[in-house]
Amino acid sequence: MTIDYTQPPASPEPRPAGSWWSRNWKWVVPLGCLTPLLLIGSCVAGIVFFAFTAIKGSDAYTDAVQRAQTDPRVVTALGGPVEAGWWVTGNINVDGSGGTADIDVPLHGTAKKGTLEIEAERDSGGWNYSVMRVHVDDGTTIDLIEPDALSPEESDYTDPAGG
Repeated sequence: MTIDYTQPPASPEPRPAGSWWSRNWKWVVPLGCLTPLLLIGSCVAGIVFFAFTAIKGSDAYTDAVQRAQTDPRVVTALGGPVEAGWWVTGNINVDGSGGTADIDVPLHGTAKKGTLEIEAERDSGGWNYSVMRVHVDDGTTIDLIEPDALSPEESDYTDPAGG
């Protein structure tokens, strides 16, 4: 067999290119499925962020959390410093000078966890709280509206009727 080095080597047969879809389907399909999921997920995250920001920005939330963080009974029960958690539940409806709030705020300290329960109505004078109490995970309840009042768990009172 003799090789003629004066001639260029024979080029291999060109492969048929195929359609764009046949060349690119392996990355188009996952990307096409993942994009709508990411868009929906980011919309849900945006709505949740907006709702939490609206609740946490309200006067009812900030006043109640500040009162819980500075109440010595709460600081002693949870262990200081007391901080509010991020997963706030409930709702706030404000219309002009009126409104209502029904919020549960997770609290945690160095020793225990609890939940701050807030129920309030708003008029032109501000928020009027009907319920503002901390439920500690050990079963203790601390009423923040009546600062000097002890919860039934904290009280040494014994019902003479035996109840």
